[in-house]
Amino acid sequence: DNVTSMCKVSDSVTVTFEAGEILQEPTILIAGKATAEVVGGTAASWTGTYKMLESDEDGILSISVAFMDYAGNSGETALEKLSGVNVTFDKTAPTLSTVTISSSNKNHDRATTADVITLKIIADNDPLHSSPTFTIAGDAVVPTTGDGGATWSGTYTMQDNDTEAEIDFSISYQDFAGNAGVAAAATLDAVSYPNLTLPATD
Repeated sequence: DNVTSMCKVSDSVTVTFEAGEILQEPTILIAGKATAEVVGGTAASWTGTYKMLESDEDGILSISVAFMDYAGNSGETALEKLSGVNVTFDKTAPTLSTVTISSSNKNHDRATTADVITLKIIADNDPLHSSPTFTIAGDAVVPTTGDGGATWSGTYTMQDNDTEAEIDFSISYQDFAGNAGVAAAATLDAVSYPNLTLPATD
């Protein structure tokens, strides 16, 4: 479910090309590595596929296509795409620099019925893909972002039937390449309120 311009370890990356005449089997490299080549509908079109490894380096993937016709004439080795997008390899799991939770109550480390609990995260370095998964007090929350995916916040309004206890939460997230981050269930920011409680009265 990652975007087509990004890939991670174990993802397969494909290069496809078509010539004006039938060719001998070409040599197709992705990230400097040999690919598994498959002929298309005719020997004028070929596809090379490479499965990304942990040992490959992060960054935009290089490509190389060396080819020859059946008369032995070599074409100019192609080192750039002619269409489509560059593909970037990212094997680094995303991390969070900030996780905070707070209450709309006048005492921000306390909550009662109808108080709004806000859970906020900030990704470290790279934006996150799609919407992270938040739960607050055991209920699913849909977070939103206003800066392209680096900062996400979600809210939950406390209900009469919520259990009186420390309010727990969970966060699951991934980057644009599909690398999953370590699920968070505790705050990282020392000035946040890691243990919101739901008292019987306020």
